[in-house]
Amino acid sequence: MSARLVLTLLVVLTWPASAHAQTAAGLDADLGDVVINTRSPVVYVPVRATGAAPVVIASVQPPAGAEFTMPGETCTGATVTTTDECFVGVQFAPLGLAGLRLSSITLRDATTAPLGTIAVRGTAIVPPPSPSGPAGPQGPSGDPGSQGATGSAGPQGRPGRAIQATCTTKGKPPKTSCRIVVLPDDVAAASVRVRLIRAGKTVARGSSPREGRVKLRSSRRLRPGRYTLAVTFTVDGRTVRARQPVRLR
Repeated sequence: MSARLVLTLLVVLTWPASAHAQTAAGLDADLGDVVINTRSPVVYVPVRATGAAPVVIASVQPPAGAEFTMPGETCTGATVTTTDECFVGVQFAPLGLAGLRLSSITLRDATTAPLGTIAVRGTAIVPPPSPSGPAGPQGPSGDPGSQGATGSAGPQGRPGRAIQATCTTKGKPPKTSCRIVVLPDDVAAASVRVRLIRAGKTVARGSSPREGRVKLRSSRRLRPGRYTLAVTFTVDGRTVRARQPVRLR
């Protein structure tokens, strides 16, 4: 036999005008907090008369709307007294947004006049977040895959270029020149431009249509010592820039 949840609620009924007058009142049937898109248990509300005379209930009007339903009742056609009761079942199935819901059930006599009401209420709540379970054990490592095929060799790159430079100062007034040789020497370098740099400043410049002896022009006398030779030249259709430390003798 299934369990039945019963709320001991007293609904006060009113006799119709042709009978002895009685007062009427109703007590709330609170179905509590119910998660949206689920259903509450059915709550059975007892109905009794409050006056000395018995009351005949001709019909029971269910609550309005789709969220409160009346799955069953024993009050239609029943005669109730202060000790003999009937029951009205109420269920709450909230939809949409969270919040309080209110409705009522109306008890009527044979002339459809109201004898009393049962106020019903429930609160729609969002479902609580599901707890995360512990991580499962790590599975065994799979077998290594087969080695892929070796790709074909790419085209050979162009050979790198380096410079050999020797700078000297001769004559009166002294003039500075540098001999520039670009390696490898399979293709001669052209459009050679030279800057002689000391302490981050260019102190002499020169150019030549090809590698070899390049005369430098300077605005002042160059002292012997260490310099940096910055060379820009063209070889194989490419512009190449290189730097090399030199000692001016």
